[in-house]
Amino acid sequence: MNTHLFRAPRCTTHAANRISVPRTHLRRSLLVAALLPMVFAAVSASAGQSGAPGLAPSPAAASSLNRASHSRGSMSAVIDPRADGASYVYTGQPFDVAYCLAHFSPETTCVEGSVTGNLTINASIPLGFSGIIDAPASVTLNAAGYSISSNVTTVFEFTNGVLTGWILSLTGSDGSGNQLAIITESLGVADDALQIASPTNANLVEGLSQVAGTWDGGSCAPSLAVGRNADSCNPQIALSRTDLLTIVASGQPTGGQFSYSDKLTDGDVYARIAMSPGISSTTNPNAGTLTNPNNPDPDGAPSVGGLGEYTVNYVLEGVSASNDPSDPFDAATFGMSCYYSVLQSDWGTPPKKCQPVRINGVTYRGAVKNPDGLTGTYCASFIAEVELQGSGVLNSGRIIQYNTGTGMMKYVKAIKGSDGTPVVAGKTLARSLDIIPSRGVTVDLASIGNNLLANDSGGDIVSYRLDIYNGAGKSVCKNYNNIMTVGSCSPGQALCPNKDLQ
Repeated sequence: MNTHLFRAPRCTTHAANRISVPRTHLRRSLLVAALLPMVFAAVSASAGQSGAPGLAPSPAAASSLNRASHSRGSMSAVIDPRADGASYVYTGQPFDVAYCLAHFSPETTCVEGSVTGNLTINASIPLGFSGIIDAPASVTLNAAGYSISSNVTTVFEFTNGVLTGWILSLTGSDGSGNQLAIITESLGVADDALQIASPTNANLVEGLSQVAGTWDGGSCAPSLAVGRNADSCNPQIALSRTDLLTIVASGQPTGGQFSYSDKLTDGDVYARIAMSPGISSTTNPNAGTLTNPNNPDPDGAPSVGGLGEYTVNYVLEGVSASNDPSDPFDAATFGMSCYYSVLQSDWGTPPKKCQPVRINGVTYRGAVKNPDGLTGTYCASFIAEVELQGSGVLNSGRIIQYNTGTGMMKYVKAIKGSDGTPVVAGKTLARSLDIIPSRGVTVDLASIGNNLLANDSGGDIVSYRLDIYNGAGKSVCKNYNNIMTVGSCSPGQALCPNKDLQ
């Protein structure tokens, strides 16, 4: 604040408790008073015709607005997304101290400075609108170290989408009992002003510029929308999935920047997304890559995956577009493991030449007689493995399958999954019914293959785990790498979406 703001008054002829209105401001008040009836007449006429209270389009704008659909109490048109709650920043011209001193009474203290401020118009304004709107707004005006904020309803004029006219006059107190007014307007008289009046003396502090400043609302706000394509204020994003791990995003109009984000919505571990190698944020079309996570188990034991939610964001000059947050792009990640049909020959010859096996902390060795409904003597390790894997092949060539419900073995002609259809080596998946409850679902796995049939299940296969059937004999799963991989289901399941973007 300038130090001469508080200099002694040159005389004491004015009333001590009122703000003096200089001749220029008196003329402004008369002009505003004359203008407002015309404004509100236009507003009333517009409201009756278009159903948009407070919005008075010019004749040129009316023809374009009439092409939009209307409903009682509202208007449907192409709307600048910043117009409803559009924010502007005001930069006023410097106060003209010499002009102030020459035109006001001797007791007036003329100060340096300028009016600055922020404005939010809380109304929907069609892009390129010309006319007058009487709208609610949130305003903060600053001058010479003082600041006033208020919610007002006042007059704004637009010409081809440019904010060309306004009347903003905020009053308050400076905290010491002095009356304070900060004014900016371009309708009638175009100027800015600061006025401070003391209740204890007649000195009037005055700041005055002879011209109004400008409101900068950003390149997509109505204040700068003239001459711009309406699409630049309404960017669009289109996504496609070229494969399970690659997302291609196109932004229109061009010139914006892309970014990617993700979050876990179910399960334990999920694939993260990032911009593809060699792609920058301004590359358009852009590409993002899902990366299969590492198995979190330090020993490489089968682990549970999870469901990820992925968002692609495109920002063009401050306006953002993204895939619909109410229906986002989801992808499942599965922890893999391998199962097989157990060969009796892999586990030795009973009763004395059986190979031991340790399962879930229990060691099985030696031989057992007539186990689980079978007749004869078998290696205990062989029977334990059949109970774990679900099926086995005897030395005679006969096939047995374990029923977890009854705890019994039975002879079968072909091994079938829990859905009742045959298992196929390299093509059958055992899944959790919580994640893939439907029958006949095929699964694509980024690091395994496509069109795998989820027609089996197992007690140890929980949450986001999949067990692939690899055939007969323990060698088919020897050194199997229990990887984590992105997958998709067809038809899509609630927790296993299909590969098409939602």
